[in-house]
Amino acid sequence: MKKNNKIIVFLILLTSLISCSKDDDNSTPSNYLTSYNFSFSTEEFQVQYNSENQVTGFETVDPSSSKLTKVNNEITRNNNVVTGIGNATLTYNSLKQIASINDGTGNGQTELEYDTSGRLINQRTNYFSGSITETKNLTYDSNNRIIKIIIHIVSSSINEYYKYNLSYDSQNNIKESNLSSSSDNSTYNLLETRLYTYDSKVNPLKKVIELLSFGNFYLCPSYPFSLFETIKFNYLAAYALNWTCNNNLTHITIVSASGEISNATYEYTYNEDGLPTKVIITDEDGGTYSQNFFYTRK
Repeated sequence: MKKNNKIIVFLILLTSLISCSKDDDNSTPSNYLTSYNFSFSTEEFQVQYNSENQVTGFETVDPSSSKLTKVNNEITRNNNVVTGIGNATLTYNSLKQIASINDGTGNGQTELEYDTSGRLINQRTNYFSGSITETKNLTYDSNNRIIKIIIHIVSSSINEYYKYNLSYDSQNNIKESNLSSSSDNSTYNLLETRLYTYDSKVNPLKKVIELLSFGNFYLCPSYPFSLFETIKFNYLAAYALNWTCNNNLTHITIVSASGEISNATYEYTYNEDGLPTKVIITDEDGGTYSQNFFYTRK
């Protein structure tokens, strides 16, 4: 696999495999994900909980240096409503929907707009005092799943549109995404197609996200050309998408606009509760990478 495709595999691994539509929580109530690590790093990523089993923060530990790296990821709540994550602050409208997110550094301010059904339909982020503006427009199907996202990026040198078309399997996991670009929001050119398949087991990171208690919306970083991201709290935005699928990704096929095809497979080991304890990712060239999951019972 070429270098850029290996990076794609890493990104998908780091994002807990892909963002998907919200469904009923069928995770095992007594199991809580406490940490996970990767074969290509000595760092361990830890999840903290309070006595009510709410997620209160994230830490990164590097056992090889016995050094704790804590990137101000503490979660602040007011009357059980999340009002801050690290330096970032959240405000709400009269319907208790997230109205704005300020990253606290002056580099990102996001405003959100909803339809009468309470679905996020528009998101506008100004970066670096407005020198870059990113807007997202979201379209839903009759099952309230996002089926199209149009991203418009404007700066002194950029005026580009990017469009994601999404489709779902019977378990509400995204099974196909098509990314295209345009200079006028009229004629789009296909950039790539991604096809996904899953197992029938619970994705452990889904529960972590739901325990953040943001209602239907979850926080994830916002980068200009990306839809699916990992857990970080440097630059913040809100989508009506989970960070994680209902199930665990087992195979991905990426088809470029030129027809070049790359694949990656994911093989899991599960515990007695059906939760993954390890996944081995094999790329197009046969290279392997792994991720381990650790839990506690409460």
